Amino acid sequence: MTKDAETTCVLKETLTPLLLPAAGVAQLLSVSVRMVWNMHQEGSLGPLPVHLGRKTLWRTEELTEWTRNDCPSRERWMAIRKPR
Repeated sequence: MTKDAETTCVLKETLTPLLLPAAGVAQLLSVSVRMVWNMHQEGSLGPLPVHLGRKTLWRTEELTEWTRNDCPSRERWMAIRKPR
């Protein structure tokens, strides 16, 4: 294996994605993808997604912080989160 290939393998194993699609959010929260969309629609998933082209993605860092704060509703989350 070349040095570049080794570096690429290490990077793939150590990088945490900055943004997650609904499937990644579901895996992170141990719920179904349908549950992620339902939570988003009803406002119980605190963080709002970002849109890149046609993709809807959530910030991994914000999801982590949201869970550290006991997963408050979106309304409460918007009031207590740190401004960007």
